[in-house]
Amino acid sequence: MQECPPFGTIALQMKKLVAVVTGILIAATVGVYFYPSFCQPVSASCDHPAPVTDANGVQEIAPRYYKYSEAALARARSEGKKVILYFWAPWCSSCASLDIEIEKNPSLIPDHVAVLQIPYDTATELKHRYNIVVQHTFVAIDDQGNPTEMWVGGTPQDIVKMTE
Repeated sequence: MQECPPFGTIALQMKKLVAVVTGILIAATVGVYFYPSFCQPVSASCDHPAPVTDANGVQEIAPRYYKYSEAALARARSEGKKVILYFWAPWCSSCASLDIEIEKNPSLIPDHVAVLQIPYDTATELKHRYNIVVQHTFVAIDDQGNPTEMWVGGTPQDIVKMTE
């Protein structure tokens, strides 16, 4: 028959366990208090200006960079611009980096191009139409909405290369 350890040994082990768990909880609480951006989406931790909305409801993030809508698509087409659909996610760090780069230097998007930002997480119909399987995907489309080029990832310089 196996002998049980003395009660004092079990109590000591329980005290150690409680001390470790308490330490972890304190560290997590302090971390969240001093680093609140840890619990926010990538884009929420950056200082992004709010998009400017025109009379037609088109939301411009930066010159030639818009939130996707039928009105934004119609505006880009009426201006004769090459349309690039950009499947973007707020939790995507490379998407956030691209946003920051374009916002700081909007001239990176050529004058003949309009980039339409599409929310990857909610644009199910558009993802299905263009066979999108990952965020940070770009699709160049013609006037009928047919894809002409598609690429994943990249920088504003890649947008320039793909639209020359």
